[in-house]
Amino acid sequence: MATPDVVLAALGIAPTSVVCDVGAGTGYFALRLAKLAAQVYAVDVEPQLLVLLRDRVASAGLQNVTPVLGLPHDPLVPAAACDFVLVVNVFHHVPEKAAYLRRLQAALRPGAGWPSSTSTSASCRWVRLWTTSSPARTAWSRSARRDCRW
Repeated sequence: MATPDVVLAALGIAPTSVVCDVGAGTGYFALRLAKLAAQVYAVDVEPQLLVLLRDRVASAGLQNVTPVLGLPHDPLVPAAACDFVLVVNVFHHVPEKAAYLRRLQAALRPGAGWPSSTSTSASCRWVRLWTTSSPARTAWSRSARRDCRW
């Protein structure tokens, strides 16, 4: 798996970017993203993890992270709100992948990026399909191919 700094550098996140971190957990990427982006939607389906995330966000003094209690079939992110959707090592937990991806796609602004990384071969097929529209495609695809052994 690529280091967080390598992943985030490949995205080219601008200070005006709005990013959705799916499977945010306690904020491994969300806290880093908050230092780069204008707004971060940190989505997770586990309420206990979002409590820990809120504590970490408060301790870091961050004002631009919005924890979102998503559903297994819907991330519950506002429509056309995001410049990037980041999905790292979580997609293999999604029960209905195509439907979930359609909902995530609705959260993207026109021309937005869709980088994703996961460690399971079945999910890697989905990653390959959905990252092809990403503006950071070249840099990210190199990393994804290495991680997924394409």
